[in-house]
Amino acid sequence: MNRNKKWKSAVSVVLCATMVAGGSGVTTYAKNNDIKAERNIVKNTETKAVKESKNATSNEEVLYVFTNSDGAVNKIIVSDEMRKMIGDAIPKDDVNLLGIQKNIPVQLEISYELNGKKISPADLAGKDGHVKIRIDYKNQEKKTCIVDGKKEQMFVPYVMLTGMILENDVFSNVKVTNGKLVDDGDRTVVAGIALPGIQENLKISEDKLELPDYVEIEADAQGFKMMETMTIATNEIFGELDSSKFNSANGLKDSLDQMTSAMGQLMDGSNKLADGLHTLNEKTGELSNGIGQLALGSAQLENGVSTLDGGAGQLLDGSSQLSTGLSTLASNNEALTGGAQQVFNTLLSTAQAEIEKAGLSVPQLSIGNYADVLNGVIGSLDQNAVYDQALKMVTAKVEEKRPLIEEGVKKVVAEQVTAQVTAKVQQEVQAKVTEGVKAQVEEKVIQTVTAAIGSPMTKEQYDQAVQAGKVPQEVQEKVVATIEAQMNSEDIQGTIRGLVEGKMAEAGTKDLVATTINQQMQTAEVQAIIAQNIEIQVQQKISEAMASDEVKQKMEAASEGAKAVIKLKAALDGYNSFYLGLVSYTNGVATAAQGAADLNAGVLTLKNGTSALLGGTKELNAGINQLKGAAPALIDGVAQLKDGSVKLSDGLGEFNEKAVKKLVGAVDGDLGKLATRLKGMVNVSKGEDQPVKIIYRTEKIEAK
Repeated sequence: MNRNKKWKSAVSVVLCATMVAGGSGVTTYAKNNDIKAERNIVKNTETKAVKESKNATSNEEVLYVFTNSDGAVNKIIVSDEMRKMIGDAIPKDDVNLLGIQKNIPVQLEISYELNGKKISPADLAGKDGHVKIRIDYKNQEKKTCIVDGKKEQMFVPYVMLTGMILENDVFSNVKVTNGKLVDDGDRTVVAGIALPGIQENLKISEDKLELPDYVEIEADAQGFKMMETMTIATNEIFGELDSSKFNSANGLKDSLDQMTSAMGQLMDGSNKLADGLHTLNEKTGELSNGIGQLALGSAQLENGVSTLDGGAGQLLDGSSQLSTGLSTLASNNEALTGGAQQVFNTLLSTAQAEIEKAGLSVPQLSIGNYADVLNGVIGSLDQNAVYDQALKMVTAKVEEKRPLIEEGVKKVVAEQVTAQVTAKVQQEVQAKVTEGVKAQVEEKVIQTVTAAIGSPMTKEQYDQAVQAGKVPQEVQEKVVATIEAQMNSEDIQGTIRGLVEGKMAEAGTKDLVATTINQQMQTAEVQAIIAQNIEIQVQQKISEAMASDEVKQKMEAASEGAKAVIKLKAALDGYNSFYLGLVSYTNGVATAAQGAADLNAGVLTLKNGTSALLGGTKELNAGINQLKGAAPALIDGVAQLKDGSVKLSDGLGEFNEKAVKKLVGAVDGDLGKLATRLKGMVNVSKGEDQPVKIIYRTEKIEAK
């Protein structure tokens, strides 16, 4: 059975039951996945009378009770949360207020039998045989009242209304004690009523009138399963009676007539519900047409997302290979710089030994301090002025060339940025050009193939025919194969290359590339790289110049001691130049590897996104097609629900004749005694701070 049909039936039972309980409006509830569905159905079908009665009783206390299939309470929600359910806000899980439970005035005890033997709900699920379901309503709340001048404990009176839906493909030969059955062909609606504690309150002999405190259903089941059961308990009917009129027979009769009137309101409400469902039935045709249009659009969306996902996969393969290659190269950086550093330290250790052998005492030489230490040694010798002069001269010349160095560094960085930006733009252009060419190829291939089978179509007509299942599978396969072959042909690929080259040569594309390059060059990251490389090259130039023949010749004019140290430092400067160049290279490799890794991560995120999007569109398309297929059943279900609501109204009329009027008739036998006790019971109900309504939902039973 269609799930929406089940819920609409359940809501119709609850609507009717609520109106019996005092005309206080419609309260719906469901697990988080079902709340919106129930709420929308109720809001679309409730009548003006229901809305007015909702406003009139907005201050009543409402407890919302979730029970297990045996009636045991597992969760309670209070009034404020219930009003949110009826309004625009749907409560989240964190408003299931387990910590504020209080005693439930009426408890449900639900028992089950299979073929005459008691059985648990879990074990009953899926079984075949004769089943019996009994709901006992245990009134737990007593209040003190005055009866014939004496204090007496009476139960607070509650009317209990239970509704359940039994699917006719599961249940047959259904019978109910203390209730009414309505069969619409697909399912049987059970509406049960009980008055727990009122028999004891009024002390009416069961031989004269038995007021039920239970509901019992019997049926033959095949593969037992049962939907959720809704029960409403309210004391509002008794609280509205005017006990001051009980002192006379006519007044008592008038008050009891109010209860009869409440049943009349139920029947009126049921007829109005049928009118609302008739309007809903007329609108389902428009819904069916809209679903068909939605199905066509979702199929086109799925095809587009599939193409996007394929392109993202190809991009991911390329970026992964680039990242892997640079990562492998960068993994050797530490070993390479470590080896060079070890060699440098060996040279420094040798230089230290030579200096100390010459009788000079110097601090421990390191890569960071050797230049300062040796400069100090040279300065302490006779020819220190020669070295200082050479150093100043070399430094000045290098500084004069700093603008050229800056220009060269910026040029190299700009070339790298230009290559990256151009490649990215060209990749985007190629994707768009390929997409356009493919659209033309598809149109031409579809026209050619469909013309060959005698039904020439445009691509749009072809797509619609495919969706409608009018194109044979072999024709679809031929279209796909032909498109793929043409797209891979040298002619088409040459056309694409030519279009890409033309697009890249356009002024607009060139402007875009130039603007993007300029933006990249101005970023803090690129500027930092430029500054770092400029300083490295300046120091490298100074070291190279100091190691040049010109400087060496000047150093030879110094004293023998100075010559040796100067020569030693020049050799170290030469190696330092190599070392700094190596560090610059490894830094560049590391930066490139990190950039490639970031790119690959971004492309992976893109691919995951397109894959998820593709999966979502497939599910969306499948769901819409399923909805499209279910539309006729929805229309039929609404029509059946309309007929069922009319049947329910007729059945409740019979219930009014046989149950409520029987209670009124019982008064005539012993009016004085019954009036006194009825007055006490009504006063007990009025003694409540405010009207109380309890709405129970008993969980469904089904095979796991």
